[in-house]
Amino acid sequence: MLAVSGLRVRHPRYGEGEVQKERHKGFELLVLFPQGKKIWVRRDDLVISEPEPQARPAPPKVAKPAKDVKPEDRTRLEARRLIEALRLGTVPPDLVEKFTYGRQEEIARFGRWLDEPETPVYLVVGEPGAGKTQLLSYFYWLGLKQRFAVALAEVDPLERPLHKPKNVYAGFVSTFRWRDGDKDRGFRDFLKLADQRGLLEEHRYFCHVRGLEDEEGFWHWLEGSSGASLPLDPEGMKVKESAGGFIPAMYWDAASANIYVYLLSGLGWIAGKLGLRGLLLLLDELELLDTVTAVRQGKGWSFLDGLVLAALNCTSLTLCERWPAELNDAVLLYSKRVLLYRGAVRMPVPYLFKLPSNLKIVMATTPGSEVAVRYETKPQRQALAIRVTLDPLSQTELEGLGRSILEWYARAYDSRSIRGVRPEDVMSVVGNQLSGYDRVRRFVKGVVEFLDIRSFA
Repeated sequence: MLAVSGLRVRHPRYGEGEVQKERHKGFELLVLFPQGKKIWVRRDDLVISEPEPQARPAPPKVAKPAKDVKPEDRTRLEARRLIEALRLGTVPPDLVEKFTYGRQEEIARFGRWLDEPETPVYLVVGEPGAGKTQLLSYFYWLGLKQRFAVALAEVDPLERPLHKPKNVYAGFVSTFRWRDGDKDRGFRDFLKLADQRGLLEEHRYFCHVRGLEDEEGFWHWLEGSSGASLPLDPEGMKVKESAGGFIPAMYWDAASANIYVYLLSGLGWIAGKLGLRGLLLLLDELELLDTVTAVRQGKGWSFLDGLVLAALNCTSLTLCERWPAELNDAVLLYSKRVLLYRGAVRMPVPYLFKLPSNLKIVMATTPGSEVAVRYETKPQRQALAIRVTLDPLSQTELEGLGRSILEWYARAYDSRSIRGVRPEDVMSVVGNQLSGYDRVRRFVKGVVEFLDIRSFA
């Protein structure tokens, strides 16, 4: 689009406006909107409202024939991506399955747990750097292969704490995947298919997909990424009704745990109706729940316990009871704490949409954290969870890991200088020098650094 002063354009949110100037080589335009608002917006977000001035036609470009990528080049690119990630102590998500060592027992137990509907929680406990995040990434892809819809959220004390359930929900939605034949699809395709099959009519939030499925503002609201409690139309005005009726709000405050557990349990129920085995939710870095105040911890526990109770299919959660009868047996909460509710007083949103919820929850935390202690010391909680502890890798497993990194490095760079390097050399320089905290991560980064030094020496 040619940026000309005075050109009339239209923005999907701010409406009609007039171009004033441009910057960043035309990537952004300063547009004067009604009420005198001047806003820099992306050029590709605008639609021209009047004919564009004719510019001199550019000479036709001759398309170059695409080069076929050789299999060996793809292998080298894949290996380089892995090595670059290992320098930072991480693993690319799509290569987790090819680069996971020493956790066969935990993986096998996870596979059996997926077939145990009466046990909703799989708790992974390990020191920082023990490989919890990588193992959860492996479970993510394994769950996808096992015909689950999957979603992963990493707790962050600032951006995504448990006492802000909308942020956690948005994290789940952003990573939501399900397998349709041989293709992996996301959140929007999931709900559109459910709407086509008539599965959303009774859900208070998802029922509004019909009629608003083409509105970007509606999807931003439903995905939890919008700052507004209600969806916005192209003019920036709140939409309060749709073909499905009154649209309930999605609040940001900590007392809204019921709304977001309701949404997640609805996704699990829909997954079962679409022929999937359920919804697998993975929560990482739960030890960060201990870093907030006691009040915020309590609100975070309301969200977490509500999620576990929904996975247990507690019928009381469909009735909006603040102290569900099942708690007398499960003893999930502190003696003076009740489940938090937010929403319409006359018709509050329940924690559970319908039975069964088809939810399975994987939690990862460190030893000594509040989550680990509760599921270790309370017998009632022990019955709800499979608890696995990530022990340090043995010397043999470390040697195998070092050998694998050496093979991937040689595949990535084909450096002659490391062809004479043996796994024993790596272990003598790196493996025998490490112990204690964050051993595995430091070992991986140390091996790559050792090979870099040998390669460039």
